[in-house]
Amino acid sequence: SAAADTWSSLWRTPDQRGEQLLGQGDAAGAAKTFSDPRRRAYAELQAGDSAAAARDLAPYDDSDAHYNRGNALAKSGELQQALQAYDQALARDPHNADARHNRELVAQALQQQKQQPQNQKQQDQKGQDQKQDQQQQGQQGQQDQAQQGQQGGQQEQLMLDRLLRRC
Repeated sequence: SAAADTWSSLWRTPDQRGEQLLGQGDAAGAAKTFSDPRRRAYAELQAGDSAAAARDLAPYDDSDAHYNRGNALAKSGELQQALQAYDQALARDPHNADARHNRELVAQALQQQKQQPQNQKQQDQKGQDQKQDQQQQGQQGQQDQAQQGQQGGQQEQLMLDRLLRRC
């Protein structure tokens, strides 16, 4: 009720209200409520607003902030910047196992991205060589290539989905 909300806002800090909203599953509402930028960033990550979380964590220079900013950047597809954030986290705490793990995952994803254009060129050349055969055999080869491309994208997404180990 409105009276209960007013009463709660009188006796609770914005961060306490934000924690309550997070507990109720309202991460977006919590992100708007928190006054602590670190808590706000965590709520923004939970709400799917990775870019805002990375922005809110940028002013902080400790291992956890760089680690969490790396997670936010990785989730928003900024892999090179995420790698740099994990490097900064490890420079401040070389024993941060989660940062090391996620850095390895992002480095692998970047390596795969670099290899994709090379693989695509090879597939394109194969496709040209097989074009005459495909005209006789139908479009099966193109369908196979499309499936391979989709599978590669799904594998990369699965890898990035495993990034958030702690926030």
